[in-house]
Parts: sequence; structure tokens; C-alpha cells
Amino acid sequence: MMLHPLLQWGGPSGSVPTAASDLSATPITFNTMQIDWTDNSDDENGFRLDYAPISSLVSVLGPTFPIDAELGTVGSLAASTGYRCWSIVFNTAGEIVSTSSSVATTLAAPTEVVDWIHPADQQTSTVSAIGTLVTEVDVLPGGSS
Repeated sequence: MMLHPLLQWGGPSGSVPTAASDLSATPITFNTMQIDWTDNSDDENGFRLDYAPISSLVSVLGPTFPIDAELGTVGSLAASTGYRCWSIVFNTAGEIVSTSSSVATTLAAPTEVVDWIHPADQQTSTVSAIGTLVTEVDVLPGGSS
């Protein structure tokens, strides 16, 4: 069993903590997901969230979280990509993978509409939206929109 990198100096003592359960992954942005889980252990030193693109057999060692944490975020993900996520709970005796995993897909990447010219004042603007296509902008009399 591989010890968490922060604990490799410690050596085994006691017993491995009880695995987390009830994982749930939720996309927050085009490159970030929030993972929630149930902490079933009272002797952990922390948690790590590992993940892998659904299309890959290679997992990524994710960020670590403190004792009693039950949610965390994973960032720097690819847009519009499905990921499988799981929690690893660890202490000086070792680590154990959660009893469940969760799959979610990140949101679409931001889109930009550039060089939009405001009809009232002829100024050029950039319109940005995340996961949404701007198809029409209503201009009210007097130049307000």
C-alpha cells in the first residue's frame, strides 16, 4: 500500500482509517469541480481527491484537504470533459480509497463575441459568456441596454 507523500517518513502505526463514502462531483466552471463526500473516520490525517478523465486509464493525484473535511475542489481540468473522482483518506498507517466514486462533466469553455459595436455610441465592446451563446442584445432608447 502506498503511503500519502506527506506521510512517507512516518511509517505504519495503528490502523488505516475508514473509507469515505457518498461521493458527489458537481461542475462549478469550465475547469473546476466540487466534490462532496461523507467522512466515516475519526482517525484520519486528511483527504486527497484523485481524478481521471473518463477516456483515460491514468489518474491524477489531486489536492489534499484537512481532517474532517467533507468537500473540496479540483481545478485545472479540461472544458467539456467527463471525469471520475474519488476520495482517499489517509493517516500514518496508510490510506484507503472511498467506497464510491462520482462522474461529472465540466462545463463548456467560455465563448467570446468580439468587436460588437454599440449602436448608440458606436463604441466597440467585447461580450463574454460562459457556456452561453449571446445571440441578441436589446438596446433601449437613450443608449442603455
